[in-house]
Amino acid sequence: MQRDQSAFKIEAAADMVVEALPPLEQHPGLFIRHTLLPEYGLTVSEAARRIGVDRAGFTGVLDGK
Repeated sequence: MQRDQSAFKIEAAADMVVEALPPLEQHPGLFIRHTLLPEYGLTVSEAARRIGVDRAGFTGVLDGK
C-alpha cells in the first residue's frame, strides 16, 4: 500500500525533520533503506529518480558500499 504523496510536500525546513537518527555504527545507506524510504513510502527507484541519480548507484549506497 502506497501513501498519499501529497502529504509529503516539503514547504519549510521543519518539514524535513526525521524522528529517528541513524546509529553511528551503521552505514548511512542502511538507515536510508530501512528508515527513510519506508517512512516516506518510497521505492528505491522512485527515491533515486527524485534525487536525480541512477537506481543502480543509489542501490549501492543503500547496500552500504
